[in-house]
Amino acid sequence: MVVIIENYEAAARVLRDNRNLSDRQSARLAAWEAEYPDAVGTLMPFLSQWLMYMDTGEHHSLRRAALSILSADAPTITEQVFDALGAAAGKGEITFNTCISVAAAFHRVLFGLSQSEQEFVIAEGDNILNYMFSSITKEKLIQAAASVTRLEDWVQQQTDRPGLLGAFVTAKLPVAVCINLLVDSYHPVIAATTTVVWKWGKQLLSGERPDDGKERVAACLRQFPPFTMINRRVLDSPTEMYSIQIEACNRGGENSPGGSRPSQKYGMTFGAGKHSCLGAGVSLSYLYALNGALLKLQAVYNVTSVGGEIGSDDGHYQVNDLLIGLEPS
Repeated sequence: MVVIIENYEAAARVLRDNRNLSDRQSARLAAWEAEYPDAVGTLMPFLSQWLMYMDTGEHHSLRRAALSILSADAPTITEQVFDALGAAAGKGEITFNTCISVAAAFHRVLFGLSQSEQEFVIAEGDNILNYMFSSITKEKLIQAAASVTRLEDWVQQQTDRPGLLGAFVTAKLPVAVCINLLVDSYHPVIAATTTVVWKWGKQLLSGERPDDGKERVAACLRQFPPFTMINRRVLDSPTEMYSIQIEACNRGGENSPGGSRPSQKYGMTFGAGKHSCLGAGVSLSYLYALNGALLKLQAVYNVTSVGGEIGSDDGHYQVNDLLIGLEPS
């Protein structure tokens, strides 16, 4: 049974109750252990080290270690990250696929990946995420376990390379944590990119001159956070679950999209828990840089149309059907 939490008081009560666990994978896997011991034996220890599923003190020590690397070694976001945006504008339209290209370029720079390496990582990572966030089948279980093995083997070899991946591996973060940060950072950045670009287009089309972009970013993350839900499993119950709307974790943001007043600066917008997630700082830097690229575009292009609406897709708020028409000013 899944209970949907949509208001701040209920969210605070669930998140502060130690009987409600972040770990919701072990109970799901246990039901398959007798029939598929090898697959479960691969996935169980792997997922137990994903930060979002950890309830113990180790979560905090691993978080601190990863955050220190992010703070010290995050690469500079260059203008080349936004090349796809300028190329699309030159052809008269910015689409959802444009946003994927821009976000993917940022992800490659951040972790020091080639395009072929990124394609491998995301394909294998999507197999894992497909198992984690949907109903389990034998095929998904076996496929996810095989992807974990391939990613673990590959990541352990990535020591002498630029970018955050090399820094994480060199610092001897657990391989599962390295994969967690590598895989789970891709789709939320795409989602945030679509909402910021969509809101920029809407503002220009309505005749409103956008500001420097920081307020637009804050509004998008407050009203349309990349993640839509966080979940907690009830202790000693394999089936009882709370699914908490991210907006409900900010007082004044209940029953969004559309909430307007977070209880702290960014609250739960990037992650779950009493803190924002590890990627908040570098992701905000990227979104501010994205706004800089959009401001340059609006100096030479007019927005003629904006298509698409923000919706929830695979646990993210994003604009799948984004289409912004442009013409030279």
